[in-house]
Amino acid sequence: VFANRRFEQLFKRPLLNGQNLADYCVSMKAAHESLAAIIERYFEGRMKPFRERISMVTNEEKTGYYECYVSPLTDEGDGTLHGHLFGFLNRTDEVRMVYYDELTGLPNRRFLGERLVEALERAKNSVASFSVFFMDLDGFKKVNDTLGHEMGDLLLQEVARILQMCVGNRGVCARWAGDEFIVLLDNIDTKEQLEEIAQDMIQTIQELREIDNMQIHVTASIGVAIYPNDG
Repeated sequence: VFANRRFEQLFKRPLLNGQNLADYCVSMKAAHESLAAIIERYFEGRMKPFRERISMVTNEEKTGYYECYVSPLTDEGDGTLHGHLFGFLNRTDEVRMVYYDELTGLPNRRFLGERLVEALERAKNSVASFSVFFMDLDGFKKVNDTLGHEMGDLLLQEVARILQMCVGNRGVCARWAGDEFIVLLDNIDTKEQLEEIAQDMIQTIQELREIDNMQIHVTASIGVAIYPNDG
C-alpha cells in the first residue's frame, strides 16, 4: 500500500503507488534466487514469514547488502489478517567487514563456508549437484621474496579479477587464505564444462606477464571435486 521515505532513500528509487512489491525487488538477489520469487511464494501461501539476506547492484555499479523480513499484521483478538509489513535493513558495511576479503574484494572463507553448507543441504534434498575448485598459485612465494609483498598483493588482486572473469555468474569465487582460492560452481551439467572453466583459469593466469610495469610469471594448480561423486 505504501512505503516510507527511508525505503526510497535506501534504494534510490520510489515504490510507485500500486506497484507490485515483487516487481520492484526483481533485481535484488537472495542466496539462490531473486527476492521477487521469494515474495511471490510467500503471498501464494507456499512459504512462511521469512528473513533473507539480499544483495543488489546500485546505480554506481557497487553491490549493496541488505536484510529483508516480513511480518504478518494480525488482530490480537481474533487473529484477522490485516496485511504484511516488509522491513529492509542496510547491512553493507557489516557484510563487507565480516564476509569479504579486504585485499581482493572476494568473499572470504567464512562466506564460502556458509555457502557450502547451503549447497550441501540443497543437493541432499534434490538431484542437484555442485562442484568445488581449489586453486593455488605456483611461484607466488618467489614473487614475494624477489619483488616484495606489495607486488604479491597486486598479483593476488589481479588473480581475483581473472577468476571472476572466467567464472562469471556461474559460481562464487572466494579467497581461502594466502594464495589459495576456492570456486563454488552450481548446476554445471558436464565434466567437460568444468574442465573448460578450469583450463581457462589456468591459461589466463599463465598468460599474465606484467603487473605495474614489472615482469612476472606464475602458474596455477587446480583440484576439482564434484558432489556427490567425490563424497
